[in-house]
Amino acid sequence: MSTHLFLVSNSFPFYNGEQFLETEVEYYCSYRNLKVTVLPLSRGNGETRRLPECISLDQSCIIDPDINNIQRSFYLLRSMKNGFFYKEFVTEVLQQSKKIRYFISAMIRYQKYYDLFDSFIKKNEEENEMIFYTYWHNEASYALQSLKRKYRFSLVSRIHGTDLYEEIRPQKYMPLKRHFTKEIDKIYTITQSAKTYMHEHYGFEADVLEVSRLGVNDLHIKTKVSESNFFHIVSCSHLVEVKQVEKIILSIEALGKLMPQVSFKWTHIGSGPLHEYLDDLSTKRLLSLENVENEFLGDLKNTQVYDFYKNTAIDVFLNVSKSEGVPVSIMEAMSCAIPIIAPDIGGVSDMLITGYNGILLDKNPSIEDIVTSLKDIEYFKNETIRANAYAMFLKKYKAENNYNDFIKKIILLNQGK
Repeated sequence: MSTHLFLVSNSFPFYNGEQFLETEVEYYCSYRNLKVTVLPLSRGNGETRRLPECISLDQSCIIDPDINNIQRSFYLLRSMKNGFFYKEFVTEVLQQSKKIRYFISAMIRYQKYYDLFDSFIKKNEEENEMIFYTYWHNEASYALQSLKRKYRFSLVSRIHGTDLYEEIRPQKYMPLKRHFTKEIDKIYTITQSAKTYMHEHYGFEADVLEVSRLGVNDLHIKTKVSESNFFHIVSCSHLVEVKQVEKIILSIEALGKLMPQVSFKWTHIGSGPLHEYLDDLSTKRLLSLENVENEFLGDLKNTQVYDFYKNTAIDVFLNVSKSEGVPVSIMEAMSCAIPIIAPDIGGVSDMLITGYNGILLDKNPSIEDIVTSLKDIEYFKNETIRANAYAMFLKKYKAENNYNDFIKKIILLNQGK
């Protein structure tokens, strides 16, 4: 008997975001008795990635983002029939009134998704073996958890960073999650520390939680080191406040002044709303330094990133973000034998060991901390350290291993019922 897996994404296969799924979906085609349909909840920017032939796209669950106030009021009133509405209001909102806008938005989203999935499942009730797999554990997951007893499908979810860590959310508030610890077969965390956090912080039972890491493909690229007395630093991120790219600029300015005998180059991959500001800042801070050059490459497709790593000498990959889950950019760099510098946030400590494959910084490193980590340029050019970066990738983040294991787990989970 075949199993039909409905993969609920935020916008995938539409751009932007959810780039992890580009790799994951490649592996579903190896399973003959598994039918896969992607259910995006939005159209992103409208441009669509190519899906493997074995995977279909159903756009019937896409929600119009521009609902008016009357519609919002309708969903909010309907959501008030749920007991958890009042529990959440009393335990969270009454304690801190600034949380109310986030609470109301979450209740509206929950009710929209509930109505949406209720209608969708009714139309597909002829499916014998249905698994819903939500890529994020948020209001869409909660709605499906509420419908699970009614329709008796299997339900699994991944959880990453923004849908996990309460302290990084506005008002340090994650609406509703504590009310939805039941009625789900498995939640797959992408790090061991995330599994512990889910159990201790929200009260999920340990047997519901399982670690299933993300991964990237091994393209067998070994990035070269730059020549002596030259040091090439690469970063890759969306240019938004949380990524703290201005810290990179200020650190490279300080490094260039501290080590005038070395020629430095910094390359950033990625764009975003802060591009103009950061471009101006780098011009003001770095242009006058004769031993420093920099470039912004803008957004690159995944294949272009790997081409860059293949054809360019790179000494270290630098991340100084305030918040991360498990950055795919770090996985990609390690798969090309590039050492890493990054702060101890999210799942980064699972990826990085100081003295082995790079340097793990404090959670909120200062400019001085970053400069100190970069000073020993020979460390990052060392063949053993670079080989260790690749070894860490093979051990934990090789897509072929991680995604095949994950797919087998959810198939067996459903068959065991």
